[in-house]
Amino acid sequence: MASNQKINFTYRHKTVKGEYRFSSKETKEYLEIDTLYNRNLLQEISNMIYENLKEIEASGFEVRESYKTVL
Repeated sequence: MASNQKINFTYRHKTVKGEYRFSSKETKEYLEIDTLYNRNLLQEISNMIYENLKEIEASGFEVRESYKTVL
């Protein structure tokens, strides 16, 4: 997603508490950028996804801490 601007993906997660959807294409269009290859931006996106998944009480997102070190 970050290293190749031609890759676009959509992620959806649905629970009984709600649904979350992330689109890399829509995010790039909204921010008026061609790529998401920016360490600070990736950290912000990671935080946003984490918070939204937490809000709908998604399971399995506890791995965020280990993923954070990769960024």
